[in-house]
Amino acid sequence: MVDAGYPKTIASLPWKGLPHYFTKNLDAAVNWNHEKAYFFKGDEYICYDINQGCVEPTHPLKIKEGWFNF
Repeated sequence: MVDAGYPKTIASLPWKGLPHYFTKNLDAAVNWNHEKAYFFKGDEYICYDINQGCVEPTHPLKIKEGWFNF
């Protein structure tokens, strides 16, 4: 069951520092243990620190170069 008021667009939520091109047409998003959220688009990804409320400083990164050695 989906919570009331959902789905919502990524752009409508307070993701501080998220590059504009990562606010729509994403390929995937993953919430990792409620501490990190990962956004994937094309050949790049962003790690968002939920507790700090910001994008990790070294991101975006290429998936093939940084996503757990895949």
